[in-house]
Amino acid sequence: METLEGVLHFFTETGTEGGDWAFQDSQFIYTNTTHYACTKCNQYWNKEKDSEIPVFKEKDGFQKFCSPEYHDFELCGEMNWRYEGLHILKNGDQFIILKEIVKFSQELLP
Repeated sequence: METLEGVLHFFTETGTEGGDWAFQDSQFIYTNTTHYACTKCNQYWNKEKDSEIPVFKEKDGFQKFCSPEYHDFELCGEMNWRYEGLHILKNGDQFIILKEIVKFSQELLP
């Protein structure tokens, strides 16, 4: 039996209905240092792929994003998860929770 460490979570993707319980292998979770978004226009910037700040594109006379000099980029979250570490759980899969990270609280309910 293979032993993995990671995070159990409910996985959903845009454009799909519902979701699945999944496990994210910790070997594929890393500190985010390259993925940014503008706080004003939500322009995404992957600094790893594009060393230059993205240039806004005008379409049909409509400016969708800030001009480069007006962007206010911030990191998109502290951590990134790679798809290679995603394991969708199936009927019959077995796992053991070894460490409780978050305790359930009535305050978490809406």
